[in-house]
Amino acid sequence: MTKRKKDSGHPGPCPACGEIHPARIQYGYLIWSDDLKEALDRGELALGGCTLGLDDPSWHCNQCGHRWGLSHRSSSTERE
Repeated sequence: MTKRKKDSGHPGPCPACGEIHPARIQYGYLIWSDDLKEALDRGELALGGCTLGLDDPSWHCNQCGHRWGLSHRSSSTERE
């Protein structure tokens, strides 16, 4: 049995520019609220679209715009 590394909830710095405060990409139909707007304004969240595909990233760099890391849905899916 292979043990999986526990997700710390933070990916570390952006692999493209080194920025240390990336935003988690949120997918799906979202209900607009003051909390959502504030999280977007603070750079804690980025919008990813209505649907989540197998190769969609989970992190967005607020500095350079680079997107990386596979979503949780795709991280458990093995592809050939």
